[in-house]
Amino acid sequence: MPHFIAHNIWSTPIYENEISVKDEWIEFCNNINYKRTFNNNGSISVGPHLLENIPLLELKEKILYHVDVYTNHQLNISNKFRMCSSWCIKHIKGDFAQVHSHKNSIISGVYYLQVTDGCGDIFFKRDKFLSESFLFDLKKSTIMNSIEYKISVKTGKLILFPSTLEHYTDIMPLDNFERIAISFNMFLDGPIGEEDRFLHA
Repeated sequence: MPHFIAHNIWSTPIYENEISVKDEWIEFCNNINYKRTFNNNGSISVGPHLLENIPLLELKEKILYHVDVYTNHQLNISNKFRMCSSWCIKHIKGDFAQVHSHKNSIISGVYYLQVTDGCGDIFFKRDKFLSESFLFDLKKSTIMNSIEYKISVKTGKLILFPSTLEHYTDIMPLDNFERIAISFNMFLDGPIGEEDRFLHA
């Protein structure tokens, strides 16, 4: 193999961990109001602050702990973040999440409250590889040249990622099952920068 030096720069930071699911969290999410999404490809809870409800406050605190680990230890930034929105998504057979990113936020996340084998994974999309116009013939797919990345889901899994990162889910193919996930967005909390770059969020 020819000798060369490779500079693999500017990786996309995705955080994965687990929070054990409690039955009362599932029960609460099964007894709130939902509406079909704009694209009619899932059911979304009504209201923008799901995790502010008393039965889910413990889950919110656990998520905030992991956000702090993500920002402090994986990203090495000292800024604080607050949760600005949260909601529950249910997918029955045929439902899916289309390719999308999260607006008006900096960090986003998803917590899988109820999943099972074969119910559909989450995929993250790369904006481009070498060109926006061409699909190259790959000898093999690697982290360097792939245009999407799959993370397998399981009950209790928590994933955090930059809100700008496009992602989607597989179609939920199973009969008599609901894939249930809680999604949320984070924004700055407090000051950022100094002098002429100062901002208080």
